[in-house]
Amino acid sequence: MSQQEEANRDALGLLRFCLYLLVLLLIVAALVSRFDGVSEGVRGASLQELARQMNERVQWVHGEWMMTNRPARVFVTRPDGRRQGFAMSLQGWPRQPLPADEPSPCGRLWQALLDEPSTQPLRVEALDHGCLFRLDEQRLIYDWQTGGINLEP
Repeated sequence: MSQQEEANRDALGLLRFCLYLLVLLLIVAALVSRFDGVSEGVRGASLQELARQMNERVQWVHGEWMMTNRPARVFVTRPDGRRQGFAMSLQGWPRQPLPADEPSPCGRLWQALLDEPSTQPLRVEALDHGCLFRLDEQRLIYDWQTGGINLEP
């Protein structure tokens, strides 16, 4: 076998290797982009479920406020037997959990209403009439004057 044929065979082998590598990289890139889309969808669904749970709990505390003659503070008994107090707005929606020892109570309100700390990278901000909870680009806004919970993409 001549040197030229050997060089051609080596070049062909290298070309085949590069082609295989390119196909493999394309497959990996497609899988990664697919995974990113799926994980964002899961996070969105997760925040929707948390919004539903928060709405349920806010309505429950509001109902307790109405049944107890509209006091400034409401104490509810959780399913596990623990009692949790909430400072209420004039309209009867929970503003902050008791004891009220923070100027920005939104993070504690989230934990007290949902009975668990967030396992996701949730950013919390206090607003004039409520709280803003952010997860990536999604926003959940709780208004303690109306009890409204809005989920924005």
